[in-house]
Amino acid sequence: MASIEILRATSRKPPLPVRTTGPGEDAPTDLGVLKVLIVEDESVIAWALQSLLEDLGHEVVAVASSGEAAVAAAAKHHPQLVMMDINLGRGPDGIEAAQRILSNGSAHVIFVSAYADEGTRARIAERVPGAPLVAKPVSARSIQSALATAFARQH
Repeated sequence: MASIEILRATSRKPPLPVRTTGPGEDAPTDLGVLKVLIVEDESVIAWALQSLLEDLGHEVVAVASSGEAAVAAAAKHHPQLVMMDINLGRGPDGIEAAQRILSNGSAHVIFVSAYADEGTRARIAERVPGAPLVAKPVSARSIQSALATAFARQH
């Protein structure tokens, strides 16, 4: 098992550049390696999302499966990015958890959900303005596009 982890750590690819323009900037800014918190209640999806983000060169600092655990993990790890599922079972949903995380820090949020209806989009726009919504199943391209959107619009 240790040899697999060593192999995986040494074969990590450098991050693919995500270019975006910040407020008042004319030139794109490279985001580099981001510290990411994944919030997903389905372990297989969380694992796949973690693998995808790590393949893009980012560092997953924690994985949480509930809204409460997400808020606690964000307070502990101070992620730059939160990949947030919306339907998390019991307790606060992903939109509520994202609001609480944002009120305590400066992370960017990308919602990842199978629910992409107008009502969900309107609720995200009202409560977490500028946060993109990526429909499941996700791809490297959809994540990169959402990263560019999140970092261009939020904060």
